[in-house]
Amino acid sequence: MSKLIINKINHEDIDLIIFDKDGTLIDIHYYWGELIKRRCTHLINNYFSTLPNKEEIKESLESFLGFDHKRNCLKPDGPVGVYPRREIVKRLAKRLEGFSLFLSEEEVESIFKKIDIESEKEIELLLKFLPNVASFLEWAYQKKIKLAIATTDITSRAELAFTKLGIRHLFCKVVGSDLVSESKPAKDLCEKILLETGVPEEKAIVIGDHHVDLLMAKNANIKSIAVFTGLGTKETLKEATYHIDNFFHLEIADD
Repeated sequence: MSKLIINKINHEDIDLIIFDKDGTLIDIHYYWGELIKRRCTHLINNYFSTLPNKEEIKESLESFLGFDHKRNCLKPDGPVGVYPRREIVKRLAKRLEGFSLFLSEEEVESIFKKIDIESEKEIELLLKFLPNVASFLEWAYQKKIKLAIATTDITSRAELAFTKLGIRHLFCKVVGSDLVSESKPAKDLCEKILLETGVPEEKAIVIGDHHVDLLMAKNANIKSIAVFTGLGTKETLKEATYHIDNFFHLEIADD
């Protein structure tokens, strides 16, 4: 049995840690910021290239998808980085109507897939570990704690990201929003992981950077740790069981 030590004070007997991906393990601003720009560049080049205000439209679409140009980071409320892909596709298709561009959700999804394919060729350039994440994951794995991922990203992209980072083998489960009926903040992602690992809810804990991660944990009756390395703040992450600034505040000890 291993104990999770939080801020050198709190102790939890844990068999399973369920991590959010972006903002928790990987730098969300760098990863999704670049993908937002690539998606919007494709739209501009293919549908708005002859318009004199194309750069203004591009910036507007990037902002709509959740990129804050003034702060050069993602917006805390997303939608990219927070909502599942199918919701983002739906919202973007509706927003494009305001520019007299009528694309079906299927057509928008095909654009996303095209950018997926292009970006996957160099996805390692988009991935940056957050502080002490790699060391903590290796440490937990060596202590025989089961590690899993619950992400709003699609499973194949999450799998590819962790493979490129050389850590896919550390996770017993990687579950994206495409594998469940309801994504965060619903409990579906957690329930699927608990069911497939056989770990009871009281022996699991969720670590995330956004309130949807914490609500997911709450809805699944699992304790949670809020980490301030992504989109959340002390105000928006109040409902977490524990709070840490980064992964330097987590340790694992034998019982």
